[in-house]
Amino acid sequence: MSPSPAVINLGKKLLRGQAKVVATLVAFLLCVCVASAETAREKEEVAEEPDRWAVENSDYSDKWAVESNDMEERWGVATRRFEDSLGEKSADHVPIIHRSVTFDPTEIPGSSDKPAPQKKKSDAKKSQSKKTEPKAGAAKSGDKKKAASQKKTDGKKKSDGKKKVVEKKASSKPADKSQGKKGSYKKYPLDVNGKPREYYVYLPAGFQKGKKYPVVIAFHGFQSDANGMRWLIKPDKWADKYQYIVVYPNAVNKSWNVGKGTGSANKNTDDVAFSKALYKQVLAKHPVDSNRLYVMGFSNGAQMAALWVCQMAGKISAAAMVAHTMNIPGCKPSHKTPIALLHGMQDKLAPYKGGGKHKLASHKDSVDFFRKVNGTSDKKVHLQSSKTYKCESWTHSKKITEVIDCKMYNNGHSWPGGVEFMVDVLGTTNKDFNATEFLFRMFSKYKKPPAPR
Repeated sequence: MSPSPAVINLGKKLLRGQAKVVATLVAFLLCVCVASAETAREKEEVAEEPDRWAVENSDYSDKWAVESNDMEERWGVATRRFEDSLGEKSADHVPIIHRSVTFDPTEIPGSSDKPAPQKKKSDAKKSQSKKTEPKAGAAKSGDKKKAASQKKTDGKKKSDGKKKVVEKKASSKPADKSQGKKGSYKKYPLDVNGKPREYYVYLPAGFQKGKKYPVVIAFHGFQSDANGMRWLIKPDKWADKYQYIVVYPNAVNKSWNVGKGTGSANKNTDDVAFSKALYKQVLAKHPVDSNRLYVMGFSNGAQMAALWVCQMAGKISAAAMVAHTMNIPGCKPSHKTPIALLHGMQDKLAPYKGGGKHKLASHKDSVDFFRKVNGTSDKKVHLQSSKTYKCESWTHSKKITEVIDCKMYNNGHSWPGGVEFMVDVLGTTNKDFNATEFLFRMFSKYKKPPAPR
């Protein structure tokens, strides 16, 4: 018995449905296998990633380490060279007592500031002016006159603008010829009765051959030297401004044989003979104005300045003593020399009130001594002051000379306005008052030696 056609058709449909199901299952299984393979491959890549990063990072680290070591070696060489050069300069230019102090290089005077260039007129203004100009042949006579008048006015404005620019440029120029240039500093030998001595000379910026200059002789303190004095008082800027030659003598064994005190340790050197030989050579060898010779000193060097007032008064026009008192017995100056005395009231090495181990004169005794020598009046004149210092003066009746008294209230054995160092031993330095500028300005008032007593 054969199946009926309806059964046969049903069987075919069932077979076709089973085939589709089988195909679908096969396709699904293939997708699952592919996805599993991709997942496995991603896992392998993820697992390999840290290893690859580690290798790359290791290579980068090695490269950085090599470059860093190379950089450090180059920096170390440069640093050692700098320190070696600084050490050589310190050994030559800074005294032993100063070497532990960090200091700034010498200040270079001058300024390169120039007036700002004028802004050009905008293109908009130019186009606007072109629009306002009348077309050729279109303007009437009245318009032509107005245009000519406007042209004259514009021309005048432009010329005025040029004048203003010239005036601005002129006003921006330095007040003195020294700015923008450097001074020179040189060592010179000096023979004193067959014994070699030395001194240094600073020529101001803008120095001109054939011209005579005022000269300041600056004596250093105990355990210092000529270069240490220059370092301490920072005078180059002011020497350039006032156009002074500055002479820095060197003591034997860093001590001047003069006066009393700890600094007067040298008892074997003839510094009177040295002073006379120095004076003679400075006038003969250097372009100085003999009528404008000034002396000043710090500490032990202040007593050298006092020595010059005592024994060479007719040869100097003014003097200054900083951080010491008048301790030269038998001093009888031949001339009334203007002098300034500056002292810290907390000075322990040269006490402001005098006395101590060496029985030093007080600051007041020293001021009174020079007031008597110069014959000043009793009228005291206030010069300048602040909460930290005060400067007063007494003048001669004819105002031809003066004695200046400056006291620093809270400061010790130091140069006001100079470098502060060894504070635990010397005390602090007054920063409100610049002794170098003050003294250079004072010296500039005296242009010839004073009258005899």
